[in-house]
Amino acid sequence: MKILIWIKREDAVSGSINKYYTYLPFNETYQDWVQVEITQDKFAQLEDGDENILSVNDSLPGEETN
Repeated sequence: MKILIWIKREDAVSGSINKYYTYLPFNETYQDWVQVEITQDKFAQLEDGDENILSVNDSLPGEETN
């Protein structure tokens, strides 16, 4: 299962998620947020407080993986 979350653009670049939503935050500047797809296991890690779950092998939606 894949889960879609919204994270700050700079968090996607750095690989360290500081804040996330399961919906596009309406009270924030929407241009600063990107939607990423993560696995159920990585979502569980994020819920448990592990902020560094993105790796260089993870891809953002729309990116081709080799």
